[in-house]
Amino acid sequence: MPKQLQNHILLNPEIDINEVGVDILGFSYYIRLEPHALGLSFGTATVAINYNGQLDGVVIAADFFNSYNYLDSILGIDSNQLVMFDDFGRNTIDAINGAKYFMINGFVNQMLLNRGIKKIYVLHHKNDLKPL
Repeated sequence: MPKQLQNHILLNPEIDINEVGVDILGFSYYIRLEPHALGLSFGTATVAINYNGQLDGVVIAADFFNSYNYLDSILGIDSNQLVMFDDFGRNTIDAINGAKYFMINGFVNQMLLNRGIKKIYVLHHKNDLKPL
């Protein structure tokens, strides 16, 4: 663990520090003061960090947004037309929009289920961290 973070982030004893990326440690450092926090990062991968007084665990999934950008490029869809909404689509763009909404909400809702999460932090782009 980088020396600057050593005294500031506690790890679940089952976590091997050699397997934790600096991005996850940095995000954990940011959310560490909030008891029962969930950190969601939508970057190269979609990462969820459970921080409950210590870095308790991490989930890494394929990135939603890059996956949809790839799908858009194959279909020739302008990604500016894609906005998440919670309904089934009646055309291709609306169907993709609905899938984005359901995938992201399903992912987040499962993270929240029975975990006592009090605050969620979302990082979508570098330097774009904000609590929900």
